[in-house]
Amino acid sequence: MKLKPLLFAVGSLAVVAAIGWWLAGKPAADKDDADNRAGQNLLAPDVLSKTRRIVLSKDSGSESAVLQYDPEGMWTLPGYYGLRVDFSKLQSLTRNLLDARIRRLVTRNPDRLSRLELGNSRIVFQSEAGETIWDLEIGKRGPSGGYFVRYNGEEAAYIADLSLYLDAGQENWADKKILPFDSQDVSAIEIKFPDTDSPIPFHRENAEEDFQSPDLPENQSIINQELKNLINSLVNARFVDATGTDEPDVVSARANTRKITLKLFQGDAYTLAIGRRPPEPVSPAQPDEAMSPETVGR
Repeated sequence: MKLKPLLFAVGSLAVVAAIGWWLAGKPAADKDDADNRAGQNLLAPDVLSKTRRIVLSKDSGSESAVLQYDPEGMWTLPGYYGLRVDFSKLQSLTRNLLDARIRRLVTRNPDRLSRLELGNSRIVFQSEAGETIWDLEIGKRGPSGGYFVRYNGEEAAYIADLSLYLDAGQENWADKKILPFDSQDVSAIEIKFPDTDSPIPFHRENAEEDFQSPDLPENQSIINQELKNLINSLVNARFVDATGTDEPDVVSARANTRKITLKLFQGDAYTLAIGRRPPEPVSPAQPDEAMSPETVGR
């Protein structure tokens, strides 16, 4: 099924809003001076605060992921159906870069630089206008730990106390949780049952109360625990993969879907269309020749 981007304002995903705790306790780095980087942080906080686009590449660019900060106030994956980024993973990446320090200058010799595998992995931070404001090439591991790095294509390599696994698979950066809220945030749910003409609404005044419904069919009552179990399963659902709306399975599933709408106490509402491709029709089985009338009559 097509998992459409869930565009919503979440303050914790905004870099500017999060900068206070994201960079808590980080000293500002000195000016970017190629001759005076020893002891500096690998990444300066002021660079991060200006970043609105991150490009990650591996294996000399054969694999890459683009993370974009959008006007809705969150990080998304423009190359992967605009799905939102797993912010905890982004936070872990930037924290590693902020915590790492440059040990020393290693070499400016072109021959030695060529042997350090610089550019095998690369991280580029860009501004809102698309200008590169920080470009780090990561090479092979140093003999005593850390990684060889190079800034902005300079003819100089450094060794940094960096502990990092760079994941450049864009699908791996997606937040797999489909709905961005918890069960206790749900104030109402509308369900279309197979034997009803329209969805039946259920609502509650607060998270501690049971659900009620004015439209429940006569002689029927609500089993609140079952309703809460359904909400929990939807809220905690995670997707495995995403695909385009024109894929055959998606097209077929549209005619075999059920919609469930969840409304939140804060006023937002989300509708899930849950479906699957109908099974292929089974052709009538051909009679086995051994059991055909001709054979039986012999």
